[in-house]
Amino acid sequence: MMLDDSHCKGEFEQNMRSAVVKDRLRKMLGYLHHGMTDVGHAALDFVYPPACLLCTTSLATAHPPMFCTECRQALAPLVPDSCVRCGAP
Repeated sequence: MMLDDSHCKGEFEQNMRSAVVKDRLRKMLGYLHHGMTDVGHAALDFVYPPACLLCTTSLATAHPPMFCTECRQALAPLVPDSCVRCGAP
């Protein structure tokens, strides 16, 4: 009695094709992820321009804070130095 291994061979080829498809999908998803990251950075650059909002000096990054060091130091502190209710220091 002779065994027919064509079924095993066909299954092996199908598994190989499946592995190739999975590899290609993984690569395409990686490219998509990088592309979406670039789109996200462009959107952030549009919403938060990579320049100081007061003096328009270029900033290293487009992420907040949106002011250069000099302008940030010149701005009044957000926390008052005195009590808001009574004015005591």
